[in-house]
Amino acid sequence: MQAFSRYLPPDPAALAWGLHVIDAGFTDIPPHTRYPPGEHPDGYMFTWQRGRVLSEYQLVYITQGGGIFESRQAGQQEIRAGDVFLLFPGRWHRYRPDPSTGWDEHWIGFNGSYADQLMSHFFPEAQAVLPVGHDEELLRLFQSVADLMQVAPTGYRQMMAGNTVAALARVRALGMNRAMPTDRHAQKMQEACLFLLEHAALNVDLKALARRLSYSYSRFRTLFKEETGLSPRQYQIEIRINRARDLLTQSDQPISQIADRLGFYSVYYFYFVKIIHSLLVP
Repeated sequence: MQAFSRYLPPDPAALAWGLHVIDAGFTDIPPHTRYPPGEHPDGYMFTWQRGRVLSEYQLVYITQGGGIFESRQAGQQEIRAGDVFLLFPGRWHRYRPDPSTGWDEHWIGFNGSYADQLMSHFFPEAQAVLPVGHDEELLRLFQSVADLMQVAPTGYRQMMAGNTVAALARVRALGMNRAMPTDRHAQKMQEACLFLLEHAALNVDLKALARRLSYSYSRFRTLFKEETGLSPRQYQIEIRINRARDLLTQSDQPISQIADRLGFYSVYYFYFVKIIHSLLVP
């Protein structure tokens, strides 16, 4: 199970910014797993029977699997992969993955006067579930907030706030006019791209991914390259390099630590160093 979560104490400079991130994380919930997992502060834990009330907004993106969401304002709704749902402060809610599928969730918790303005004007509580689809840029924004929270470079709270506003804008745009391709193969390749982006640090079994999408591996590889211009493995390496470049510019972590964190080993490590050098040195 991949999981990360962090909850930040109040900070006057962050509060003055108008939108401040309180917590963020991601969890892969396998099928038939207890939910929610027990790695969160007491105020965030809940049961399906009781539900929960938070004192913050949360933006939750489900990228794999499915389940159920319910609030008094939005009612009970089915959640599918590619859906975002919104939580509002002081509002009762509950949600859970389907036990037969589990789900992969990414979330950002935030608050502030600017957050109040954005949410009240653009995100009705009765429309708390938004089908945004498998969107790489949106997932990158969630991952960037989690990365910043882990590394904590100078000014990271303001950078997280900026990425959260960008994520809300992306959700708003996708929810208003969902730009999903009509071609079935293109939809499947977008799903594959998102899976590789989400699991960039792992040695993904590409043949298993092809089977999951109902393709032979050779057919999957051909369609993927037609869609992206890269093979699936090359695409994953490009994702790792881009994330490594961001981490190198945002933190003082050594190259070896970043390489290990992003899944570069042996020959991949040396390839990684050469590429990073070419990106950072004019």
